[in-house]
Amino acid sequence: MSRPPLRRIGVAQLRSTEDFDDNLSVIRELCRRAKKSGAHWVALPENCLFLGLEGAAAKHAEELEASRFVGALCELAKDEQLTIFAGSVPERSIGSDTQGRAYHTSVVIGVEVPDGRAIREAEGWIACESEAGVSGDGWRVGLSICYDLRFPEHYRRLVDDGAHVLMVPSAFTLQTGKDHWLPLLTSRAIENQCYVVAAAQWGEHFPGRVSWGKSMAIDPWGTVLATAPERPSVVVAELDFESLARVRDRFPSLRHRRHRA
Repeated sequence: MSRPPLRRIGVAQLRSTEDFDDNLSVIRELCRRAKKSGAHWVALPENCLFLGLEGAAAKHAEELEASRFVGALCELAKDEQLTIFAGSVPERSIGSDTQGRAYHTSVVIGVEVPDGRAIREAEGWIACESEAGVSGDGWRVGLSICYDLRFPEHYRRLVDDGAHVLMVPSAFTLQTGKDHWLPLLTSRAIENQCYVVAAAQWGEHFPGRVSWGKSMAIDPWGTVLATAPERPSVVVAELDFESLARVRDRFPSLRHRRHRA
């Protein structure tokens, strides 16, 4: 069986606001830069096209098939011939138990998506119970969103489902990011022997809301491959399946796990 090809991924860092058009303009420019740098994929942060006060996203949420957020990213993916991992967009919820909240939905454009929803967060968002992964170009990519990073069991299930890459689109706050961001990302990479791709929000979005940034890609050994500077930007990293396979062969810790009833 042939190994999946090397993939280059652009890891975007944004400072999103409530202005959809401005956010889209920045995303479009960063995707173009990533494409010029040889990227096949681009990862966007959580709340990539809309970031406002808690609960505000529900007012803009739409069904995915009719969503202007998704529609705009589909056009961009087509124009640039990229697979786009859109960290999260607001999806309209239906049902009396949702209490006016929205789904926090990861959308992947350009590969077959058996279940593109990876949702966590309580204030303003509805939790989803299913894990999610997508496959493309021979790679298996596990999806998550921000707060999931604090729950290692979520990523273990993604690896059990065959993940080689773990996506962690985020908007970590300045307060938690400075102490927890890098240790948590590195731990998820090492313990799961996976690439971790963490596109993040950065800077002040509105008074009282500041994101840590430090968008990055980490290899299965725990080495940081690329880190974004402190501004809206994109960095490109290579995902090499041969390198991943060597780590898993040399340290077969995933095979040595003991499953307890």
